[in-house]
Amino acid sequence: MPTLQITAWMVVAVSLPLLLGFLIIILWHDSKREANLFFAAYVFTTLVWASSTLVTFSLFMLEVGGTLLPIALAFMEVGFVCASITAYILTTSLVNVLNLRFRLIALASVLIPVIYQVVTLRATTSPVEPNFADLSSYRFQNLAILLYLSFTITTFYLLWRYRARFQSVGLQWGLAIFAVGQLISVLNPVLDTFALSVILGAVGALIIGAAMLRQEIILPLKGRLSQIEAMHGMSLAITSQLALETVIRQIAIEAKNLLQADGVVIFLKGDDKALRVHTAQGLLSEFEGYLAVPSGVAWRVFNTLQSLQMHNYITDWAGEAELPYAKETFGAVVGVPLIYGQECLGVLMVITGRHGRTFSGDDLYLLELFGAQAAVAIAHSQLFSSQRQLTEQIESARNQLETLLTSTQNPVVAVDRQLQLIFANRAAEEVFPSILEGKLPYLVFPKSYRTVLGHIQEFGLHLYEVVWNERAYQCALTPIRHETQISGWVAVLNDVTQLKELDRLKSEMVRMTSHDLKNPLQAALSHFDLLHDILQDHPDPDIPHSMESLEKQLNRMVRIINGVLDMERLRTGGYVNQPCYPDQMLQQA
Repeated sequence: MPTLQITAWMVVAVSLPLLLGFLIIILWHDSKREANLFFAAYVFTTLVWASSTLVTFSLFMLEVGGTLLPIALAFMEVGFVCASITAYILTTSLVNVLNLRFRLIALASVLIPVIYQVVTLRATTSPVEPNFADLSSYRFQNLAILLYLSFTITTFYLLWRYRARFQSVGLQWGLAIFAVGQLISVLNPVLDTFALSVILGAVGALIIGAAMLRQEIILPLKGRLSQIEAMHGMSLAITSQLALETVIRQIAIEAKNLLQADGVVIFLKGDDKALRVHTAQGLLSEFEGYLAVPSGVAWRVFNTLQSLQMHNYITDWAGEAELPYAKETFGAVVGVPLIYGQECLGVLMVITGRHGRTFSGDDLYLLELFGAQAAVAIAHSQLFSSQRQLTEQIESARNQLETLLTSTQNPVVAVDRQLQLIFANRAAEEVFPSILEGKLPYLVFPKSYRTVLGHIQEFGLHLYEVVWNERAYQCALTPIRHETQISGWVAVLNDVTQLKELDRLKSEMVRMTSHDLKNPLQAALSHFDLLHDILQDHPDPDIPHSMESLEKQLNRMVRIINGVLDMERLRTGGYVNQPCYPDQMLQQA
């Protein structure tokens, strides 16, 4: 047996068991994944091709005749063509260029060489006698060559055209080596070169199996570290409560690195209920502030609260373009809603270029987990920004109020329900020095708590006077309310000592003036009565009229003086209670 055939036997004996082991592990890990199922079909057809080729070698070498050799040759051709078909289907699945229906139709095309070989075998009536000399003169049938070339050339085209979509370089090299190995047997169509073809095919298949194992199991396990780091970054953003702009920019960068994407767009809902581009990482900065179109991907995700995944934005999305030049540049697109509580804050959209990599179901699941963390970070940052603005407003108002209370000359004192000092301005500290030690004289507070509550309930405040250090203060007491409960009191004291002295002097002056006017007025009234008696019978008719007017004005002055004295008695509490009759009061009025 030639050395090349022996080498082929050894390579196949080592590679095929390993390839079957890789397939078992991959299917055990996830037997429902589309790429894994097509990989299983590829492994099966490759196994048929490689094993039948080696069986054919053995039959020729051992010169075993009969009907066994045609069957082995038929299996070899069927396996050869079917391996090229399944390699093409596996490539389309890895780069996501065709839908599942087309791949199933392509997979069904393996029946063509199978049926053809069955018909050919049944038409063969005489057994084939093996001859080692015929080993170098065997040719593939034209149908096998035609099917092989159509699928293999397309595979080469896909490997080059969509090279950026492969997550593993090993898959590209493995498929290329496998296709080159089969191409050798077509370019040099003799059975002797099939040993080299089998070697390259087995090596390529082994590389594909190892790359699939690495892509489906090893890399996801290693990717858990990057996922943990991304989630850790989100946790840091939440706990550090960074500014909203910084948090959103960090979310975009982490999402872009996590999915190895070309661009990330974050739409946020504004106060006007519109979706706007808040950040566009990896895209044009002019997109920031761009309104989401009503029939775009962002509004679809926002309204349905469901994630949306597209392998090819150009062919899979029939709605309006999300952003300018989206139809010309976008490839794979994944959009997830940013939900916090029962509210959708916006949409996180991850994008690759037109010929970039595609996203898997694991990528979608990972982005959904990341989106949940991002929503929490955004919500916390928004709350933090609102709280900071509110704190600044409160601090500004507090400073203004404190400046006002400090600059006023009236003492202002605030206490809690236990009459513990809360605030006292400088004027209060000057009036009550004990305030500096945290003590407040109880004389400044009213004695009747019930009276205070009654006045506050009726008028909203309680007014009373306080005398301290020979100074008189008018105090206005108002409550400090927390919701519906009174949590403290504020007392504003107004120094009325000078006003009270002026009022006393005014009262004294009024009283003295009234008494001084009343004595001569009484004398005038007495003399008027005497004069009235003397002139009663005077013949001049104008004298009675003048006397009547004079009496009227004197009585009016008496009423005015008596009224002033009565008001002073009421103010000073010197009035006398006596019965009165309403009918007389009405008649007098």
